[in-house]
Amino acid sequence: MFFFFADRKENDKLIIDNKDDLTHLKVLRLNSDERLRIVFDDAIYLCEVSELSKKRAEFKILDKEDIFETKIKVNLYQGYPKKKKFEYIIEKVVEIGIDSITPFQSKNSVSKYESKKKERFKKIAKEACIQSHNPNMPEIKDIIDISDIKPAEGLNLILWHEADNNLRQVIKENRNINSVNFIVGSEGGLAIEEIQELKEKGFIPVKLPANVLRTETAALVFLSILRYEMQ
Repeated sequence: MFFFFADRKENDKLIIDNKDDLTHLKVLRLNSDERLRIVFDDAIYLCEVSELSKKRAEFKILDKEDIFETKIKVNLYQGYPKKKKFEYIIEKVVEIGIDSITPFQSKNSVSKYESKKKERFKKIAKEACIQSHNPNMPEIKDIIDISDIKPAEGLNLILWHEADNNLRQVIKENRNINSVNFIVGSEGGLAIEEIQELKEKGFIPVKLPANVLRTETAALVFLSILRYEMQ
């Protein structure tokens, strides 16, 4: 069953009229009575095709279900890497499940962030949600400096291959938490003084039970372990 996000709701119908999704719907060649799952306003609706045209698509609502809430909220602070790597990170962490992604600049950052790319990053996140049938659209935040990262409610972690703490052990010791905020450095990693400053703020350095990973791999492995351990 296909999966989409509606642009708005009109009475007992959901409407899609953005160009990208209309193009996708056209390629699918849906039948007039085809059923889909469509997300709108914190709910998933079972719908069937009512009308398809070049400018809009209408879907009749048949049933409604609440969106399943994950046990914990997960927020990623990602050292901004080269654009293609950041796009890959967004796509994959959204498929696994993430609540927000905040890029940041640090001492060893090698790429310059272009604010005009934010809409593209949001589009990639939406496409990843559709592909993975993930109804929880994450927030793609504006870039910040590493000095502006502050600990929040829950568990605050830094991924660092020289850390003494093992990620799985830290998770097992904190099973009652309801949110995790974690930091991954860019290609150049985090400077020692940056790690020290984050530790003083309350972040805990942890290492993954794996080899030293690339920045575009670290967040994926972290999320996979976290989701498994918190089941």
